[in-house]
Amino acid sequence: MKKIFRLLSVLLLFVLFVPAVFAGCDTSKENNEGGELPTQVNGFYEKREAVDYSKKITGKTYYVSSGTGDDANDGLSEDAAFKTLTRASQVVLEAGDGILLKCGDVWTGETFMPQGSGTFESPVVIYSYGEGDRPLIKNAGVDQSCVVLDGNQGIIVAGLELAESYGGLLVRYQGEHSLGNDYLHLENLYVRDMIDAFNSDPYEYNHTSFGIALRGNVDWNASSRLMLTNFVMRDIEFYNCEVGFWGSGKIGYKFVDDFDYGTVDGFLIENLRAKLCGKWAYSFHFMENGVMKNIDSYYSGQNANNFGSCSYLIIAMKNVLVKNIYIDGHYRSAAQNYDGAGFDFEGLCENVTLCDSYIKNIDGPGIMIFNNGGGRDNMDILIDNVTIENYGLNDGVRASAEGAGIQFMGSSNGKISNCTLINVRSQEKTPAYREVNGTMQRFVFENNQIITNDLMWSYDFEGGLGHTMGFGGVDFTYEGSAKHVGSTLDRVSAKDGYLIADFGNAEQYLMSPDNIRCELKAVSTLEMRLKNNTSATKLRFEYTYEASPRLQSFEVAITPNDTDFKTYTVDLEEVMGENKRGDMKWFKIYLVDGTGEVLFDSFKIF
Repeated sequence: MKKIFRLLSVLLLFVLFVPAVFAGCDTSKENNEGGELPTQVNGFYEKREAVDYSKKITGKTYYVSSGTGDDANDGLSEDAAFKTLTRASQVVLEAGDGILLKCGDVWTGETFMPQGSGTFESPVVIYSYGEGDRPLIKNAGVDQSCVVLDGNQGIIVAGLELAESYGGLLVRYQGEHSLGNDYLHLENLYVRDMIDAFNSDPYEYNHTSFGIALRGNVDWNASSRLMLTNFVMRDIEFYNCEVGFWGSGKIGYKFVDDFDYGTVDGFLIENLRAKLCGKWAYSFHFMENGVMKNIDSYYSGQNANNFGSCSYLIIAMKNVLVKNIYIDGHYRSAAQNYDGAGFDFEGLCENVTLCDSYIKNIDGPGIMIFNNGGGRDNMDILIDNVTIENYGLNDGVRASAEGAGIQFMGSSNGKISNCTLINVRSQEKTPAYREVNGTMQRFVFENNQIITNDLMWSYDFEGGLGHTMGFGGVDFTYEGSAKHVGSTLDRVSAKDGYLIADFGNAEQYLMSPDNIRCELKAVSTLEMRLKNNTSATKLRFEYTYEASPRLQSFEVAITPNDTDFKTYTVDLEEVMGENKRGDMKWFKIYLVDGTGEVLFDSFKIF
């Protein structure tokens, strides 16, 4: 009965905050073209004071210290702490028990696998004790995770740092634990550097390196797929992970034969921040009746992803409010050559609201409404009071990857209201709305505005490190073949809103994101703002056409040894002549007569 009451509480929260799909939110916005740009936000994530979850322990408390502990101890006091996570993993915890890891200590080459489960009223607690930095678990090994919860329920994990492994925290429900689990609470975690270097097969689907993964499988013939109720995840930062959060998907390298997905029913996910996630920032699947809010993503998608990428993906979500989402920068690796969306309704979503959010600096579509390959459309979708700014910056060549503010694939339905779509590229090249193997006809459009200006293409590096990713080189291995795409410089980095390019010799170049698709007949001026810290007096601007990839180039005189940034304006009619035709696919910049560091503040073609 208590479990049902808690689930009903989540449902009540949903009813209070999620509007019906055709109700909309009251924003009092005028419906017009153009106008003043809205005030930009800086994200919704908020650093909050940590909760001391050691106070939730009502049973035995076990202590672990890599510095002062000894596995011969009983672990029941700070002075008799265990030393290793291996030893701590042997303790079978009961409801109300807890394991505390000492702040400032580090565990390397181990996986922590707590044993036992609690209840919502009397949870098992994994937390920290003492003063100093978070307890750090790192370098668990290839294909290994720092922490694994294998069938645990009624459990809180909080206050840890997880680093430099295949996975940070893996939660899995399988076998006898496939169904009927209650209460999983993850909070106040810092998860970083979960990358392909620790992954034996990074190009195999469902084997992506992750910060946190929630995975489960259910017998195909089971009468229920209810894997978990009451899931809480909040106050978590992800840095440099291939995907921040992934779940709930199936366990294993591939989809497991004769098994299907398990669902999560009743959840609260809030206050997350992800930076530099290589493939996705967040990928949420098979979750119902919950709220997701105050979630930020910065500069994701810089690594090649065989399965397409986006910053924030949802699939098979039902009765969900997604609110206060901030996405700044999602990129389409040149080695991938398609996709690169900001927010993706991947399919099978029902009664989902995305509102009060800001999405900007997106290589592909700002929002993609997809049907997961056919016949799995999204029903009753509301997109309300969302600003999408600078979309379709580098949108690939596949027909399914054309850039747009909102892209429609399939026959989903719903309403789009009170939204603002802002872009520097022409509506002919990158429209606010685009149908690609799909239709807009089943959507209602109300009180939206589209803002454009005369720029055909621009990069201003305001996004800092994120925008650098589009100009950096990528080493990519696929089916045994190693490739390099993009810039060949000694170094590409970012600082204070500008790109730093270190030219080691005359053959090295800085390369734009490929396939920028700038229509040359519609522009007349190239503007570059840069600071030349070298003795070079010329740079070569080399470019190629999209349809007929012939190399063309011209030189630009620059001031050597600058003390400040200068703006260089180039008359394209003069330098291109009869070659000023077609669509520019990409450009490269070489230093003609010098080496060293050049700082780029912006590129504009208009």
